[in-house]
Amino acid sequence: MALGEDAVGTSNDKDIGDDTTSEVLPSADDLAAEIEELNAALASQDKLLRQAAHERREFRSKYESTLRELESARASVEVSDKTECDECALHMSNITTLQTKYSTLLDERDELRSRSSLLGVCVLFVLACRHS
Repeated sequence: MALGEDAVGTSNDKDIGDDTTSEVLPSADDLAAEIEELNAALASQDKLLRQAAHERREFRSKYESTLRELESARASVEVSDKTECDECALHMSNITTLQTKYSTLLDERDELRSRSSLLGVCVLFVLACRHS
């Protein structure tokens, strides 16, 4: 055996392709730059977390205020089992009848307006025919 074969052929030696034997350590400048980047990212995340906490407190305050308003509104509503009196029912019936009559009158007015404009066109047509 040759000297070169003995060194390569032994099983106790580490493999040539093993990364642990040829690992390159980063320089101090590279480490400092990476630390600065990580600190900046951490500061940014911290700022976002503080902002989110502030928004959460605001929403919580609005939520609690809305709940108080809702409870106040619920307390002020009175539910009554009373039915309408006969006089109220009569008034409601009269109002409904008047609304129906009003709607009918509006429809008739619109029809008369369209007839009168049509009649005006016919009159103009007749007058034009007489002069021809």
